[in-house]
Amino acid sequence: MFKRKKKTGKKQLSNWSLLLRTWSGKIGMALLIIQLLLAIYVVAAYGETGLKEYTQSNKWSYLYPQSAPPCWATDKAPPAKVSLEDMQITGPEASFQVADPKQQLLIDYFNAVYVETVYEGSFNYKAEGFPSDTALALIISVGKNAIVKLQTTTTDIVILEAYVERPDGLKVYFYDGKLPVGESGTVFLYGQVANITEGGENITFIKPYSLNKVYQGALIEQYFTSSIKQLEEYLGYPEGIPGLQPGQVIMATVNEQGQVVPLNGEYKVVLKIGYFVDRDFVLNNGQFDPNLAKQNDAYVEPTVYVFEVKPNCYGFFGTDTKSRPIGLGLLFGLPYAFILGFSVTFISTFIGAFYGTAAGYWKDIKGEIMMRVVDIVNSLPFLPILIALSVAFRSAITLPVLAGLMIILFWAGPVIVVRSMALQISEQIYVEAARAVGASTRRILFKHMFPQIFPYTMAIAVLSIPGVIVAEASLSLLGFGDPAAPTWGKMLQLAYDVGAVNAGYWWLYLFPGLALVIFSATFLLLGRALEPIVAPKLVK
Repeated sequence: MFKRKKKTGKKQLSNWSLLLRTWSGKIGMALLIIQLLLAIYVVAAYGETGLKEYTQSNKWSYLYPQSAPPCWATDKAPPAKVSLEDMQITGPEASFQVADPKQQLLIDYFNAVYVETVYEGSFNYKAEGFPSDTALALIISVGKNAIVKLQTTTTDIVILEAYVERPDGLKVYFYDGKLPVGESGTVFLYGQVANITEGGENITFIKPYSLNKVYQGALIEQYFTSSIKQLEEYLGYPEGIPGLQPGQVIMATVNEQGQVVPLNGEYKVVLKIGYFVDRDFVLNNGQFDPNLAKQNDAYVEPTVYVFEVKPNCYGFFGTDTKSRPIGLGLLFGLPYAFILGFSVTFISTFIGAFYGTAAGYWKDIKGEIMMRVVDIVNSLPFLPILIALSVAFRSAITLPVLAGLMIILFWAGPVIVVRSMALQISEQIYVEAARAVGASTRRILFKHMFPQIFPYTMAIAVLSIPGVIVAEASLSLLGFGDPAAPTWGKMLQLAYDVGAVNAGYWWLYLFPGLALVIFSATFLLLGRALEPIVAPKLVK
């Protein structure tokens, strides 16, 4: 008894030695351990809620730059942010004289005064590439008594200038003119109130307006159009600057080679607010009193004024068009890859192995009927069936449902190979002896036949995992995957939907594709290393 146990221990040790003796086994095992540890870390650190936030939360556009490439692939541009807290404030100053004769009437005949406040900040930009985006938030608060009334009509007497002054002296305006404020209240010129979900809690914040893309009919369009014409005249391109994007006008210039590049230097962010108000509401001994203006609700001031230059790159993997970090998506996809790959593969493979063993044991009509069922299942097309089900239910297939459908359609894969092995094993002397002594069918199948097939079943299962992950990626790429699961297939779907190839967003499809390749290669290498174990004749 002692010698048999010792022999068994040596055999188990030799199996591990055989697995790790080959280069494919060493690399495959190392990759498996690294990916498994990363998957465990992601689940422990973020949990299910954190994983689903990657696809369901709207917080990313506030936290990270949009469509930013990896920093190692581009010249890194420093981010900058200028807000009210960083600005130098001049005023408020009250004046009884203005240049416009019509506006002077408000002062002379309606007991009014003109109040102006100037907010000014600056930032330096030094990089060879443009930032990934520039964003602006501008919200003005107007008190109910901060408007001069002419008889029964309210006039638009809030005058606003908001612009960025470039290092070459050109001004790019965001607003220039009268502000139609109505009676009073808050005016959202740029930016909006948004909510994000962080750790299961809702957080309200002001989301800046992206200036990277100028949409037709937007408020910024008229100002950027005027600024582009001014820039073209200044640089000597009256027929237009080739390659200039509207959102680049804030920083664009042309180098000696005729290429559009960012203008380096100091940029000034300026906001001027002027308004006509009843002097009794704001003047104390002939001087503007901000406390009195607040007390009488006769003020006009910015609630939010933020100009942000977002970095032109992010980390090692970059971000996607929804500002989500690609690296985080790769990590979040690992647990789903393991769960889906292992659950589908091992359940379907062992169902097929048991089924094939039984079909090989029964050589009569039972076995023939069982194999015809396998032929029917193997002939069913996987992707068309899932697409048809998605259309029928008018919704994407969730990951648990997808796993169940894969098991139903994949279990027949190993049956033919297992049955051929079972046919040979059923003719062995020990199986015939078991029949002769009256052993039950269950005992023969599970005690004498399946243990001989088990090593091959493990090898088949390991080699089948890549097929499951690729099938899920294919389904997601077509738009029928689980919308709540941050799988690598969903990342590839986004890259396809936004035209990443034509847009030059190569990192959107490169890294998810590499993740699929590495994950699949891990199990292909392990399957290759298992050959000497399941087929000892291959060992030299």
